Amino acid sequence: MSDLELYRPDHALATAPSLWNYCTAEWLTLRAPNGDSNRSRWPLDPRWEVLQAASLSHGGTELPKIHRRKRATSLRVLMPALIGYLARFAQLAGTTDIDDTLAALAVSIANDESARRMTFAERVRQRRAEVEYR
Repeated sequence: MSDLELYRPDHALATAPSLWNYCTAEWLTLRAPNGDSNRSRWPLDPRWEVLQAASLSHGGTELPKIHRRKRATSLRVLMPALIGYLARFAQLAGTTDIDDTLAALAVSIANDESARRMTFAERVRQRRAEVEYR
């Protein structure tokens, strides 16, 4: 449960009610088919509603949702591909170290911005908006 920063049993037990809610309401659900092609619109199965209502204890502490952990996981997945692309770019640009490669990349990005008439900052804002929309 490292995404939720639950590394010790006492932490998991202290957050048991919130952990139960997260597991049965956000992470996993059982839906009853109703003919809709979009499964997320299927109603909860009545048996699942009973399961969700179960109480593990009262008075537990709030379960922290750690988005920075998810972001760190995404970066770990992205890094090998990004480094591979940078190495290939360095080969094509004729650079050998990271500073020269990033300087050459900045020039290439500036040229691309001019050609596409869109700044890198605008692309980042667009990506962020796409992620927030999902």
